[in-house]
Amino acid sequence: MKLPVNNLIELDPRFKEVIEKFGVIELEKKTDPYKSLVKAIIYQQLSGKAASTIYKRFLNLYPSKHPTESQLISTELHVLRSVGLSNRKSEYIKTIAKFFTENKISIKDFEKMSDEEIRKQLITIKGIGHWTIDIFLMFTLNRLDVFPVLDLGIKKGFAKFFELKNMPSEKFMIKKANKWKPFQSIAAHYFWSIADDLKKY
Repeated sequence: MKLPVNNLIELDPRFKEVIEKFGVIELEKKTDPYKSLVKAIIYQQLSGKAASTIYKRFLNLYPSKHPTESQLISTELHVLRSVGLSNRKSEYIKTIAKFFTENKISIKDFEKMSDEEIRKQLITIKGIGHWTIDIFLMFTLNRLDVFPVLDLGIKKGFAKFFELKNMPSEKFMIKKANKWKPFQSIAAHYFWSIADDLKKY
């Protein structure tokens, strides 16, 4: 799925130059909610490279490409810690596995729910906060009106876009992002691109 970038340009023409530089971003196919939430927890508060290394080690613990819910539940905490996961993250991903074992919610079930309904459902899971839910909505369900103000990459891209000297407050970001509704996710994707581009210098 290609992002409908023209909708964002109509709302804010300043994005035209950004989109011309980075091209039209194409989203990946929707993924399994259990797997994507486990991955999101592992990636929390880590650089992309460090998170990717730990995630690969985690997957290599299992014979299949990804552990089933029951396999993860039965994995001892010390085994999960051995691949670089903190004790807390190890507990969180096991909690996610238990949640999906008990609730049997599929990607199709989530697709029928509003963003707010999903937030209310997932926030009950220990370890899942607003950032994780935002990432889930954007990358698992390809929702177009999400703006993760807690994400450092988004903040850096936002600051560059608005030529700010200091990191913006979340309140300021929310106020500015209102202009991009209902396509806030598109702006967020391009702020990540801007932030990644800044790393080159």
